[in-house]
Amino acid sequence: ENTEEEDIWLDGEEIIFGILDGIIHAHSKGIYHRDVKPENILLDFSKYEDEDNSEISFLPVLCDFGTSKIVDILNPDDLIKSKHTVVEMRTPPYRPNFSITSKEGQKELKNQNTWDLYSWAIVVIELLANERIEESADEAIKLLENKIAKKLDGPIVDLIKLALSSDP
Repeated sequence: ENTEEEDIWLDGEEIIFGILDGIIHAHSKGIYHRDVKPENILLDFSKYEDEDNSEISFLPVLCDFGTSKIVDILNPDDLIKSKHTVVEMRTPPYRPNFSITSKEGQKELKNQNTWDLYSWAIVVIELLANERIEESADEAIKLLENKIAKKLDGPIVDLIKLALSSDP
């Protein structure tokens, strides 16, 4: 009988870090995806075989950059000036919900670089809990705290909560 506790973070490590690597790569090229969600993540897989067993490895690939934003990473204020962008469209719960005309909304518009990390945190919670989140970060945080936090190290839980912060 296996009495070891399941490490759900390590079980999903390839996918969790693969998505994050894709976001980091896009951002390093001055591209904010702005629509990271399970439907926009493809899984490429490889099968490795050794003499004892075979193992499958998954490589997440971000797709559908239709609402992405190209920015000058040396001049992030240009993000706000561009009229060629889709901001009103959002897929709950994968982007913060805000009113464009509110003070909070103006702050969000200036910090669109945080939206992909926010989305990543929602996807991570869904992956680890094996449940779909329907509406909000509040729902995601409840799921994190009630179902999966006890199976994760504290700093990882804190990182996920930080990514879901209402203050970008």
